[in-house]
Amino acid sequence: MTKHPVRRRDIFDTMRRRFDDVFSDPFFRDYGGFPFSMLKEPYADMIETDKEVIFTAEIPGVKKEDININVTEDRIDVSVDVKSEKEKKGKKEYSYETRYQGFNSSYSTPAPINTNSVKASYKNGVLEVRASKIKAAKGRSISVE
Repeated sequence: MTKHPVRRRDIFDTMRRRFDDVFSDPFFRDYGGFPFSMLKEPYADMIETDKEVIFTAEIPGVKKEDININVTEDRIDVSVDVKSEKEKKGKKEYSYETRYQGFNSSYSTPAPINTNSVKASYKNGVLEVRASKIKAAKGRSISVE
């Protein structure tokens, strides 16, 4: 089993994590209860075994119906679209609020995958996508005429 990083670490990782910690505090949550930190790309891993590629991403606070996944032989695209509407009616006031949040991310697979064998699950805020590997077409040498 080989674990493939899907995002390189850089000198700003510590700073990003600290900002995430601060803004995930309930004080900074939106009125609808959707975490501010969801506006960024999720933490993700790609694992390659002998027979399959396993992709996982941490996407807490969304419904599975809001997650869209598209796959090709060499890429997994994940997008989340969350739209919320809030309406308040009072005796002398009326308010209506619409909010949209989400992200789009693409991840290259370490090996070609069979797009017909892809299965996805979402449990406890973690998205898991499993796909069996296919053998890549072998190149061949040709002579110049």
